[in-house]
Amino acid sequence: MTLNEACDKRIARLKRPCWTTAYLKIDLVEEKYMGPWMHLFDRACQQVIGEPTPQTLLNADSTSDYVPYDGPLDEADK
Repeated sequence: MTLNEACDKRIARLKRPCWTTAYLKIDLVEEKYMGPWMHLFDRACQQVIGEPTPQTLLNADSTSDYVPYDGPLDEADK
């Protein structure tokens, strides 16, 4: 699914099938909207490269292979 499809279904946490532990959280705003930012949680990798968890990224992704994420949440995921 795309990020827009996830927003329509009100699914905030997503991952791509090729990711083992990483996931994205999108900001769901009001009833039908998605905020401009998404938050990448991949603590192990982010610690190695010295980046904060989560990394906040501008939502400009057109990938269509996201699936809902229902795994454990990062301690910074509120």
